[in-house]
Amino acid sequence: ASTTSGQWERGNPTGNSTRGEPGSAADGNFCLLTENGNGNFDIDGGCTTITSPLINTSAAGTTVSYSRWFDNTGAGSGADPNNDLMTVEVTDGLSGWTTLEVIGPVAQSSGGWYDVSFLVSDFVENTSSFQIRFTACDLNAGSVVEAAIDNLLIEAIECNDEPELPGDFNGDCVVDGADFGDLLSQWGNANSPADLNGNGTVDGADVGLFLALFG
Repeated sequence: ASTTSGQWERGNPTGNSTRGEPGSAADGNFCLLTENGNGNFDIDGGCTTITSPLINTSAAGTTVSYSRWFDNTGAGSGADPNNDLMTVEVTDGLSGWTTLEVIGPVAQSSGGWYDVSFLVSDFVENTSSFQIRFTACDLNAGSVVEAAIDNLLIEAIECNDEPELPGDFNGDCVVDGADFGDLLSQWGNANSPADLNGNGTVDGADVGLFLALFG
């Protein structure tokens, strides 16, 4: 953390939301939050980051979800409200950090718990070395900034269809638009799982079969 105060910690919220802090966790008693307390305990002087350990997201169709709180308007946010950000980033361990979402400076930035969910493979590769990190910043003079995270959940869907579900090329247990993109990327290829009719090449006949399986 590079802040002078307001670093991330785990706790049962003790604030009452008068300065932008959560009055309670999203679910249960404990969550991750920026310097727990009732009063002047907001982020000051820079950014604070909390990073997960390595998480296995190697299964196709794995999702990451969490509840988040961000407020840059607490106590009127001094002389500079609605001018700070919270950033969520992920990595697959194979490359650098990829931005998952940016909260603020105005939308969803006045407190309240918001539930969000993302498909991991929409942002990074499915690997066993996935990580997620949350960064909340006070980069402007006189701001009151508070953040919190709860209900972080990694879910992997496994199909038990026998035989394997035709047309589900990415293994997320549904035949949908993502699979159609995979089919088009294999157009003209031989020995491809997208060759649904088994005629030796991916072509228009396979599109027809795919559309019959869609959904």
